Amino acid sequence: MLILFQILFCKQTPYLVDYAKLTYKKEDTASFIIDQIIHIFIIFFLWGYLFQENAVWCIWFKNNWNDPKVWAIAVAYLLVIRPTSVFLNSFIKRWTPNDSKDESLPNAGKWIGYLERTLILTFILTQNVEGVGFLLATKSIFRFGELSKAKDIKTTEYVMIGTFSSFTITAIIGFILLQILNN
Repeated sequence: MLILFQILFCKQTPYLVDYAKLTYKKEDTASFIIDQIIHIFIIFFLWGYLFQENAVWCIWFKNNWNDPKVWAIAVAYLLVIRPTSVFLNSFIKRWTPNDSKDESLPNAGKWIGYLERTLILTFILTQNVEGVGFLLATKSIFRFGELSKAKDIKTTEYVMIGTFSSFTITAIIGFILLQILNN
């Protein structure tokens, strides 16, 4: 009976996720990615639960769920994404050039920041700090043209303040996290 319930639950779970998605009615990239992650997680969880009781990822998940280091890493990634973004937005708002919003893609700066900070934190945690320099150099190459135009000095300074603030906050969080993980 229990096996029958589990199999029925396995087949119905994706429909429950899709129903929740339909009631939420937000169709954007983030919603799609979250939807797919939930589907994949449910499939792996149920597969491991039903067929692979000793699967490596199930054992790792069971053994590390209560590990404070796992939670510290998760909290660090969450911190460098949303709260840091909100802080940086309010911090650099006073320097926002008046004409910069007309020429940029909607929310592009926000997503560049999310990716940038995620990469920086990953480089620090994997002890590949040289990757941070590579990221900074790559960003500088794309902005080099603006440095040569005198009329775009405000925009260049605005981007540099945002970039260095973002890098600094993420580096601080990353190195504090390394200290926590090494103790």
